[in-house]
Amino acid sequence: MKYRRIDNRIIVRLDPGDEIIKCLEEIRSVEKINGFFFGIGTVNYLKLGFYDFEKRGYVEKLINKNLEVTSLIGNIGVDRIHAHITVTDRDYNAYGGHLIEGKVSGTLEIIILEVGVELATRTSNVTGGKMTDI
Repeated sequence: MKYRRIDNRIIVRLDPGDEIIKCLEEIRSVEKINGFFFGIGTVNYLKLGFYDFEKRGYVEKLINKNLEVTSLIGNIGVDRIHAHITVTDRDYNAYGGHLIEGKVSGTLEIIILEVGVELATRTSNVTGGKMTDI
């Protein structure tokens, strides 16, 4: 992983084998950031989650194959990284959901935009899930 700060933006490049969430956690720890991010690239290991409101938890799906990341979006707060990802396979099948884990196969390029306020979370009374406490 390599990254560079430019004012309130952080440009990130992840390399083969880098774990997406762990790298974002490392950047958050060093840079003390709160913001939103987006990115594109490739992965070859992906664990997705679909939030089941009735069970109040994630139903997980594991995908072990080469995938193109067509969209990675999320936020980074003091106590949570919340990411969603959409990918496609060789046959143009799309998969998407909450990013639980992902491993980069070629590269993943991300830009993080700081918002200037602390993004903490609280538990929603409606869904039981975490949400940004604004």
